[in-house]
Amino acid sequence: MTPLPPSNTTPPPPNKQISPLVIGLFCVIVILLGALVFAMSRASKKPNLAPSPPVAAPTASPEASASPTPGTSEPGEIVFGRSVDHMKLSGRTDLFAPKDSLAYVATSPEPFSATMLEAKLTLKDGRGERILRSWDVEISGPENKEFSQSLSRADALIQSEEPGTYVLRLIRDGKTLCKGEFSLRSKEKVEPENTIDADGTPLNPGDWPRYLADSLGVRFRAPEGWTVKSGRDGQEVYVSIRKSETPPISMKLSQNPPSDFDAQDHDKREAFGKKYHRISLSSDRKFQDLPTKSWNFEEMSDSVATKQFRKFQFDKNGKRWQFSIVAPSDYYSPDFELEFQRVIDSIEFN
Repeated sequence: MTPLPPSNTTPPPPNKQISPLVIGLFCVIVILLGALVFAMSRASKKPNLAPSPPVAAPTASPEASASPTPGTSEPGEIVFGRSVDHMKLSGRTDLFAPKDSLAYVATSPEPFSATMLEAKLTLKDGRGERILRSWDVEISGPENKEFSQSLSRADALIQSEEPGTYVLRLIRDGKTLCKGEFSLRSKEKVEPENTIDADGTPLNPGDWPRYLADSLGVRFRAPEGWTVKSGRDGQEVYVSIRKSETPPISMKLSQNPPSDFDAQDHDKREAFGKKYHRISLSSDRKFQDLPTKSWNFEEMSDSVATKQFRKFQFDKNGKRWQFSIVAPSDYYSPDFELEFQRVIDSIEFN
């Protein structure tokens, strides 16, 4: 007979049942994992596609590109004419002949902010613009916005007589502050000089021959043996009275000279530099009771011979007249001065 276990032995624990909530949660987790695995497997089977080309940034239209960006400004204007006085331009035009007087006024949209600007001149052709020359212009004050210049001849600015359309710019540190265009037409023909014969007026002993210049409407006397000729250079009509060409000893009376003495003096300084020396420029002289402006200067020629010039201008009958006298400084003797003055005193206007 099998013995019974001791009475103090602990019985086995009863079996525990799993909660329905736990089973449901487990099923949800399994379903989510399965969906994730399925999605990843589908993604791995997609074919490799070439990347889409980059989208080009939109370009500005020509009109938009021509507009100034914020904080900048378009270049100011350069206008051209025949003469300028205190920034006031007279005879405004943009078409010149080589020997026409030329003046311009440049206006900047901002202060020049410099005492020296670069002037640049270009010539337009079928390929664009060709740079001809550049030089420095002096500004009276950095705060200024206007600059003017006057020249007795257009070809003094261009330094050639090539016809075409020219562009002038004023530049500061590479930035164009002012810009303008003008045109040069073909060189005007200069009429050949014609010798003027003495008018045959009977002479008293010691008198000089008397001449009539129909082109000017004047009569005058000139020393015996001097050459007297008349001619035309553009708008300028003149008569020349020459003792000699080398050395130059001559006198010239002209009507409609290209510009006043201030403009001519400025051109001399620009063109000749130290070879030009102004002796005087004043308005203390009269001609036949008419007020005149006189100009006296010396100019060194290429042969290093110094020539002395004496000029004066006056207005009569609504026109401007000019006397020009030249002789080598070493030869400018009192005798020549007396001869020149006697010619001037003999002038009679018809």
